[in-house]
Amino acid sequence: MSRSAIINVMMNSVFKVSRIIRRDFSELERLQVSSRGSSKFTENSIAKSKEVLHEELIKARPNWGIKMKGYSDYKKESDHIFYANALCGINNFSRGIGYFAITVALEINGHINSAVVYDPIKNEVYVAEKGKGAFLNDIRMRVSKKLNIKDALLAFNLSSKEEEHTSTVNYKNYIGDNTNIRSFGCEALDLANVAAGRYDCYITKEAPKYDTIAGILLVRESGGLVYDFNKEGALIKGEGLIASPASLTKDILALCKK
Repeated sequence: MSRSAIINVMMNSVFKVSRIIRRDFSELERLQVSSRGSSKFTENSIAKSKEVLHEELIKARPNWGIKMKGYSDYKKESDHIFYANALCGINNFSRGIGYFAITVALEINGHINSAVVYDPIKNEVYVAEKGKGAFLNDIRMRVSKKLNIKDALLAFNLSSKEEEHTSTVNYKNYIGDNTNIRSFGCEALDLANVAAGRYDCYITKEAPKYDTIAGILLVRESGGLVYDFNKEGALIKGEGLIASPASLTKDILALCKK
């Protein structure tokens, strides 16, 4: 694939952060015996990673805004805004589970234009630009072609253990025990894997946030649909988020309204 200048900027930024993340992740195994020690180590690693990601993006585009947890230099007058997350999947990282990602998305005049999601453990980089398709390590991605929800692998994110238990039971009641339902703990990678056709659907009751913005573009540019529980493409705040191929939309919406 032919990469634009801004995609190169975003990729170089996440690659630089990944060196810190990979190094620190390898150190966590020695700290697992102490929950307090691993927690502090994780906090320090995230702080360093955020600082580097912020510095790299500002250095490359000093007049553009950045929305990033912990930083308040969002420029209201800028029509170019980065949405960045130095570590999506913090709980996985802190427990030594290799399922987390670094993400950057670019919004231009209110529309998501470019996205990069990087899995530093598998060395997989997911890239998308509006109208140009989505790619995994330079190979074009397409969402799955599943026609029946009972054959689908569903990834979901829920905000509390109580809600997770209740919702999982409801899903099972609707689609049966043969359907694969998983909660992986990294929203950005879940959406990226829907875009790649590895998962068939991603569901969350939470509104879109920094972790998910890049993944939304990946899914759409891979031929999938992203909508809320009312099938509104604008993703109304508080109405959840669903990503799936068009072939599963009807069944997924029925499932979520149960």
